[in-house]
Amino acid sequence: DKGVFLRNPTKRLIVKAQPSNRLKMKKTALKKKILLIFTGILFSLFLLEIGMRLSGAILLSRQERFNKFSSDKDAYTIMCLGESTTARGGKYSYPAQLEEILNEKNLGIKFNVINKGKEGIESSSVLNCLKDNLEKYEPDMVIIMMGVNDDCGTMAYEDSFDFRVRLFFKKLRVYKLIKTISRNLKEKLRRESFYKPYRDFATLFRQNTNYSNFSALFKGRAGSRRFDVGIIIKSAQNYGLMVFFLNLPQVYAQEVSQQTGDCSSAILREENISKGNFRKQEVNRSNIADFIKLGYEYFKEKDFGSAEMVFKSVLESFPSERLALQGLGRVYVKQGLLKEAEIIFKKLLKKYPDWKAVYKDLGYVYNQLEELEAAEKIFKKLVQMEPDNIQAYRNLGYSYDKRGLLPEARRVYSKVLELSREKDIKDYLSLGSIYFKQEDYVNSEKIYSEALDKYPDNQGALEGLGFSCLRQGELEIARKIFEKVLSIYPDSEEAYTGLAVYYDKNNNPSQAEKMFKQAISLNPRYSLPYHRLASLYVDQNRHQEAAELLQRGIDIMPRTYGLYSDLGGVYTILKDYSRAEKVLKKGLEIESKYEPLYTALGVCYRKQDKPEKIDDLAQRIIDSGIDSDRLYGLVANAFYEQGKIKEAEKYYKKASEYRLNYYNPSTLYNYQKLKEILDEKGIQLV
Repeated sequence: DKGVFLRNPTKRLIVKAQPSNRLKMKKTALKKKILLIFTGILFSLFLLEIGMRLSGAILLSRQERFNKFSSDKDAYTIMCLGESTTARGGKYSYPAQLEEILNEKNLGIKFNVINKGKEGIESSSVLNCLKDNLEKYEPDMVIIMMGVNDDCGTMAYEDSFDFRVRLFFKKLRVYKLIKTISRNLKEKLRRESFYKPYRDFATLFRQNTNYSNFSALFKGRAGSRRFDVGIIIKSAQNYGLMVFFLNLPQVYAQEVSQQTGDCSSAILREENISKGNFRKQEVNRSNIADFIKLGYEYFKEKDFGSAEMVFKSVLESFPSERLALQGLGRVYVKQGLLKEAEIIFKKLLKKYPDWKAVYKDLGYVYNQLEELEAAEKIFKKLVQMEPDNIQAYRNLGYSYDKRGLLPEARRVYSKVLELSREKDIKDYLSLGSIYFKQEDYVNSEKIYSEALDKYPDNQGALEGLGFSCLRQGELEIARKIFEKVLSIYPDSEEAYTGLAVYYDKNNNPSQAEKMFKQAISLNPRYSLPYHRLASLYVDQNRHQEAAELLQRGIDIMPRTYGLYSDLGGVYTILKDYSRAEKVLKKGLEIESKYEPLYTALGVCYRKQDKPEKIDDLAQRIIDSGIDSDRLYGLVANAFYEQGKIKEAEKYYKKASEYRLNYYNPSTLYNYQKLKEILDEKGIQLV
């Protein structure tokens, strides 16, 4: 049968068709495998999503059990909405403390405060859950604190199916995880591309020479080696790099200079200028780099007078020699001649607008001169030129911090930690400090804890963690942290101050006073214990002692403007208004943008019932350029108390305008939408 089958032409066609059937079966199997793999991936992602949501649900269930336990339909119900600053803290969270404080006042009304804060939530999600929360808890008042987690991707709320679908996908934990991984991969690729020119140059160097270091390269006079020098320098210039050749014989200097153009300051001769003979020799094109090298040697040794002399001797012969100008500018910075340094660095940038090192120098000068807006501009430019320049981000963050632009400082310092491979402890401490100043103690605690994971027992991180715990009401934890600090660092004035605050909060003023005094004795130039001990004295009606303490602090630290604010406040309590006004105005001479000085001055004028001075203060606030809703609110309240309704309305409006500047458009829209919903239902919004 087999023979007949093969000889039959028709059957032969059938035989040829069989491999095609097998191919179809293989294709079908492949499709099934792909479908199976795809289904497996989806199922794995689903399980991952469920797992992450369950962990979040466990945390929320504790909050929900507490809300159910404390619910009472006859009580005046306040519902608190917000992010981690609302959600976290347990019995020390602000909603829990608010309920306790209100009920302690025995106002004849029972208060029930519901905590519906959720960590990491955006304003759009708050609104999306609002309807269900209102129906479930039927609150008489809603307190809202949202917007911290909003960014440029935050959506404006819409009561539509399309909005809910988009919000659902945006809230997926797996989506957020993939987004984080993607961002980290992009960052890694960006860093790789940043270092590629250096690796390419190193490869080119190895290809064009058999020598392992620069010094060995030029031992001899072969023409091919001179050619190698030219290739290396030109390649470096293509990548924007500068090469320094050590011990380069004079015979090569001229030829290399002709090949590469402006290379004079990058070439050193074999016969180096020494510290002993530089005054005897005249600067010329062949030895100019030796002089510059010598100037920087003096600079590193902190012999700034000799460094200045060397750089000036170069500039007498070559007034436009840029490395000598830069060196002289840096010497002036160290000598405190900041204006002279500014002139030099600006001159260099005018001629060399892409010289990154000089941007750094000039930005540092502006920071020291406290010309912070100019410093910000410089470091922004440097960051644009070098997106991976960590030091530029650090300096920009410092400028923002000093200007009080804390959200901007937070973003910049977060970027520093993101870019940094080693994660310098100073960067953790800077970011933790910003969160602390923003009163975001949850995140400051988180950052300090991360720092301690990498740098166990670091003093600054331990102290920051202790103060973060104090501010969250975790008093015993804070006490243990500060005691640990003192066991390792017995002279820590911050730990003594932290313990003093702990004792103050535990109604042990005598022990608190003892600890504050110990902190001051360890470091008389540490201002915090002066502030806190003076406050303790004021609480005990020891106003004269508070005034003497603050005056002693000012005598030691005459530029610490916060002490002037406190002292002015004490004099106001003592009704010594003339001295209070004098002290507060002195503080404003030192720092014209410090809000508490204006606040204390406004209180001083209101106590004296001097409306004409309130007018002057309002103008002074406007002239200062401080974008503060609180200051304008202070002025508005003062006018309102005087019955000057039009003036009050003017400054209330100004305060509202500045308050709106805090939010991005979507956040602002979501706030307005939330207010509309609550107004319709007759629910008070705070």
